[in-house]
Amino acid sequence: MLMKDLPALVKDHEARVGEIDREIKALVKRRAAHTRFIEEHSPSIAPARQIPADILFSILHASVLKESSPISLPLISRKHPVVVASHVCPEWRKLTLSLPLLWSDIVISIPPRPYAPFKPYRAIREKPLTGDARVLYEEDVVIWEGRIERLKDAITTWIKRSGSCPLGITFAFDECMRDWSPRPPVDPKAESLMAEIISLLTGVSARWKRVNFNLDLERTTSPFLRLLDCPPDELENLEEFHLTFRFRWSSNVDYDSDDDLPMLPDIVRNLKQKPLNPRITLFEAPSLRSLKVDHLWSNISIPVNWGGLTELCLGDCVLIDLIKPSESESSKPNITVVQLFTLLGLCPNLVRFAIDLNLRE
Repeated sequence: MLMKDLPALVKDHEARVGEIDREIKALVKRRAAHTRFIEEHSPSIAPARQIPADILFSILHASVLKESSPISLPLISRKHPVVVASHVCPEWRKLTLSLPLLWSDIVISIPPRPYAPFKPYRAIREKPLTGDARVLYEEDVVIWEGRIERLKDAITTWIKRSGSCPLGITFAFDECMRDWSPRPPVDPKAESLMAEIISLLTGVSARWKRVNFNLDLERTTSPFLRLLDCPPDELENLEEFHLTFRFRWSSNVDYDSDDDLPMLPDIVRNLKQKPLNPRITLFEAPSLRSLKVDHLWSNISIPVNWGGLTELCLGDCVLIDLIKPSESESSKPNITVVQLFTLLGLCPNLVRFAIDLNLRE
């Protein structure tokens, strides 16, 4: 190779390198096109997309299947198994939205109210919160109201998507403030949202098949009592009624000065002597088969179709024939042996009976 030929050779190699670079760019472009095609079409042949609709329904239904306790059912939220499944792909979403049965169990737990900053209760009533304490408390209230509003929207969605299916309703709320926390003022917006939620549920009471209410109340005018007061002629489909009902109070609430809160001893005395609450019309459901009542006061005159029951659970009771209730047990239902066997005699079709008898040594 002569020196005079070297420049021509360099140019020739440079041209070849340029061609290779152009080929590389073309290959990269072709590779990107192939990769894009794979990414766009791989989901269509994914194993999950090949599951027959009936098998997929069985899997989804099993994920929300009613188990031994309604508490084990998933709460309605964005993390609910059916909601998660509906966001996997368009086909899964179409399937989940076309199956009302997947949306027929509505499990609701109302988040607890925010606590006001700790101060003596009378100081809260007589002097409004100021400064940083007020700002922090109002921020908590706004967050809580937002959660309640989102919950109301979720309930609306669930009811709509459940079509005309019979419903299972599980509802839990504790409106009682703890003894160490001052009672905040009534929040009109929150009260309105609560009333809307209750109206949504009672508006479909004709579709109730299973209801499980766990209520801790401290007001005789609580709007949640409306859940227990549905017209009996709208409860023809109700087969299971599970009720845990407690009436509590907070030691920092001034019951003497609140018109809607009668004197505490009268409340306790009335609840012990009367058949629970005359507004609990769900006992009158004609098709009732399963009745579970915790804190049931010993009075079998409540209007239940005892002969139709196949399951009866009475929860925690004190058998006063054997022991004298202690002060700590004074709020528990008292029952005698005669009352117990009289009650069982009213239920000839009973298959399962449970009672937690408090028998101290």
